[in-house]
Amino acid sequence: MSANSIHDPHFIHAGEIILQASGKLLALVRYPYQAGNRDFFMFETKAQFFAFLEARKPKEAVSLFKSFQLVLKGLVDENFILKKAAILKKIDTIDWLVLGDSQEVTSECNFVTDRIELQQELFSRLGEEVIILEEPDWISEESTITAYSPDEDGIVRPGAY
Repeated sequence: MSANSIHDPHFIHAGEIILQASGKLLALVRYPYQAGNRDFFMFETKAQFFAFLEARKPKEAVSLFKSFQLVLKGLVDENFILKKAAILKKIDTIDWLVLGDSQEVTSECNFVTDRIELQQELFSRLGEEVIILEEPDWISEESTITAYSPDEDGIVRPGAY
């Protein structure tokens, strides 16, 4: 069975349906031959999603999430950090993803696994818009739709991720 292309109309349509239903689309890119390196991206418009797909390099794996759990979103300031502290009091473990909330196609993301890392991450982003999510299960085939960026000749040849 051959792998799906990110240019396959069914893959693109699936992304459009998720975006229309939830108002946001979360995508993961896994980079070939880079020891598990990956990045997350969030889109609010079809134009952002399409530009993201066009920017993909050969062999990159793109997974679209059917849903995700938002923890907190907003401008990082003192009030935001206080809200975060109140939420943390109710949670035993953290496995979160902090994304820059910008209108650009690329967005810096960082993984945090404890309160100290999260505090440091937020202080480094004072004055910026961020989205904090529970890190989604990107391995689950039930919660994701995955396709691959084809090589220059148009053939999909997944790499090692």
